[in-house]
Amino acid sequence: MAVDYTATVDGKDYGFDFEDTRIDVDATLDSLDVENLYTAIKDAQSSQVGIVYNTIANGEGLATLSAGIQTFLTVTLLTTWEVNTLKTSGKFEVRGGNLIRQDGADPFRDNPLITYIAFLSQAGVLATGSGGDTVANNPTVFIEEWGGSLLGPIGNVEEAAKHRIAKTQLALGSTSVRTSFDFDSNAKYIIITCNADAQFEIGDDSVSASSGSFYLAKGATRKIGLEEADKRIAVIESQIT
Repeated sequence: MAVDYTATVDGKDYGFDFEDTRIDVDATLDSLDVENLYTAIKDAQSSQVGIVYNTIANGEGLATLSAGIQTFLTVTLLTTWEVNTLKTSGKFEVRGGNLIRQDGADPFRDNPLITYIAFLSQAGVLATGSGGDTVANNPTVFIEEWGGSLLGPIGNVEEAAKHRIAKTQLALGSTSVRTSFDFDSNAKYIIITCNADAQFEIGDDSVSASSGSFYLAKGATRKIGLEEADKRIAVIESQIT
């Protein structure tokens, strides 16, 4: 059993074995943040390796209830996917959201050396300070910039570790809006998703989205490689009827 793809989020590695339906979590992590896990899952699902396999997990939540208060993210692992910590002793906690499996089974790979602790939220709310992340409860496109090594140990791009550089969001409306800043110079690709049907266009600082732009269905995830001229993204609510 070997890892087919590695995503790096906030400096921690998440290895995906698509045949064994296993997610290996960096041994240095004692506490797993559910949002970071889902970020890694989205990257793996949209990778060249992962795109030929069935969906790993679904994510729901992070709706804003009021300023600084949002619902917890719930990640539901599908089929037989499990989280496997590479720790060899002690406790392994899941925080910042809920991690469950669709069939009701344990979401963790059996490991008698580890005590797994999952803090499931009944109320399902999360408070953040002024520096925390907030996610709109309105039609929104979510954008993540990713970078990393171009080549893996044996020259395979998909084996190279990746890391998230930045994330932002754009509110959807009937007129085109675009990011107010250029993508990071180290960004190799972006991952976009949305909570409503949208259309988008990528280009320079004057890019605009219209009824002829690329379509992004509600809940869909797209991974898009960036060319040198790709600096910003523009979005508009879907004009397709």
